[in-house]
Amino acid sequence: MDIFDALDKHNVEYQQQGNLYLAYCCFHDDVGRMNFTIYPETNSWWCYSCSIGGGPVEFIMRAEGKTKEEATLIVHEDLSFLIKKLEEEPPVHPVNDEVNIQMSIQIRDFLKSHPDKVGKVLGVCRRMDEILNKGPITREEATDLTKRVTKALNSISDRV
Repeated sequence: MDIFDALDKHNVEYQQQGNLYLAYCCFHDDVGRMNFTIYPETNSWWCYSCSIGGGPVEFIMRAEGKTKEEATLIVHEDLSFLIKKLEEEPPVHPVNDEVNIQMSIQIRDFLKSHPDKVGKVLGVCRRMDEILNKGPITREEATDLTKRVTKALNSISDRV
């Protein structure tokens, strides 16, 4: 789920203003001026009136009164943004995209049974993204990456 999916889920109306999007903040009585700014490039938001912001997780936390772990599960449960991205853009690196989806499903499933391990899992995700964002990988590299992510998740689940 990206920030726009989270906003749409809560019926927040926004308007494009150049590279940014603006909305009336749904967390306070925002009248007159749109103080809620959405930054598509960083998948984040900031309310200049409330002085709060974040990404989809933080928005879900505030909008639904969820804990960080609960909001993270909600955001990662919805893989529609990956599917939408793949439908909109032809795959430049099909093996990378395939591995990304497979690993996203594995990570989402892991978080369902280990919601207290979000911080550690995000570290694994960052390392995985670094590899996938460098450029196209081979099937062998994809297999190796899958094994390394699985090993890292197993290591996290074994820690007390």
